[in-house]
Amino acid sequence: MYRDAGGPALARHDGRLVLCYHVLWELTHVCFEHPGLLHDPAADCDDGLCVTCTDEGRPGEVTTILGAGLVAVRTARGEETVDATLVDAVAPGDLVLVHAGTAIERLDGGDG
Repeated sequence: MYRDAGGPALARHDGRLVLCYHVLWELTHVCFEHPGLLHDPAADCDDGLCVTCTDEGRPGEVTTILGAGLVAVRTARGEETVDATLVDAVAPGDLVLVHAGTAIERLDGGDG
């Protein structure tokens, strides 16, 4: 410690404070320049609902088997292509529950 003309005791400066300040400055700019901060996630939602945040399951009827686990399904929104690899084998006319572009369950005639 040293005194400056009778003033308070001052610590010697070795550059660590300036280094920490510059690292913090750079990290702040890297974070604020991240493209995710400039994107409005609400713009991805249809009808104000986020498909990943809701428990929406829409019934649909399988119309066509497209192959590679994909099927065409008729829902209230119209014809959609969905992934059916999570459910047992489906055939045209089967009813499935659709969530986020994926058939998550088969709806049997007596259950649903």
